[in-house]
Amino acid sequence: MGLDLLSARAEPLKLRKFAILLAGHASEYIRDAYGGVVVLIRNLLSDVGETWVTFRVVDGEFPCDDDLYEYEGFVITGSMEDAYGMTPWVVRLCEVVRKAYRMNKKLLGICFGHQVISHALGGKVGPAAHGWEIGSRKIAFADGMHSKPYISCLPSSLSILEIHRDEVYEVPPGGEVLASSDKTQVEIFAMGNQVLGVQGHPEFTEDIIHDILENYLEKLSIADEVITQAKLTMQEGRADREMLKHLCKSFFKAIPFQIQALTYNLVAMKTRSAVCNGLERIPQRQPITS
Repeated sequence: MGLDLLSARAEPLKLRKFAILLAGHASEYIRDAYGGVVVLIRNLLSDVGETWVTFRVVDGEFPCDDDLYEYEGFVITGSMEDAYGMTPWVVRLCEVVRKAYRMNKKLLGICFGHQVISHALGGKVGPAAHGWEIGSRKIAFADGMHSKPYISCLPSSLSILEIHRDEVYEVPPGGEVLASSDKTQVEIFAMGNQVLGVQGHPEFTEDIIHDILENYLEKLSIADEVITQAKLTMQEGRADREMLKHLCKSFFKAIPFQIQALTYNLVAMKTRSAVCNGLERIPQRQPITS
């Protein structure tokens, strides 16, 4: 028995590989302040020792079939495109989503990614019934969702950051709605343990939303009253970014929430101790430009 344990410990750990399907271009502010959208996604999901690559699908760079086999999971980012439109790269992205799904790959969609996964797999997506949804939004988990391991440690509702004018009206066959809000019926949906769609932006911070509101008004055709309301929602309290991060990471990488929470708390304790004692400065992850 002892020899079996020793031999098991001696086996090399399997290197985990993931890919980001970049569906939009970063704003100047995101590039300057954070290093790009890819950095935001990596900071949200990645761990030491993993391989992460990016395919710029918005520019026509797609994974081939061999790439789909190589990577464990794929994250689809936000975009200004319509998920249900006929833009060539969006149509091709839908084909990639269907292939990856048939190959049992993990899929995580954020905002546009949430919508395009639903559309590709048979759900219904269209313009949001209430128009633009911007700022901090309270979402509530559906009854019975806390039996799921990636939700069990979360409260009954979360505040999340959003900016979208389309929405998922109907999840794909086999999907279920995990969370809703007063304006958006499908805030989060899942298909078994393979697919997770999140309408909000777990990778964003309030300053990013403020920058979009200040610098993209004409391009996005956002009414003044919508902007005013969006700013008010973000003044009322900060979004529950860490909780939404844990949900996404726990689902996408099949890591128990409790282990993530323990790791996060240990790192936070070490950081506070180091700062208080003046013993060391915890190095931050170096940005990787998108």
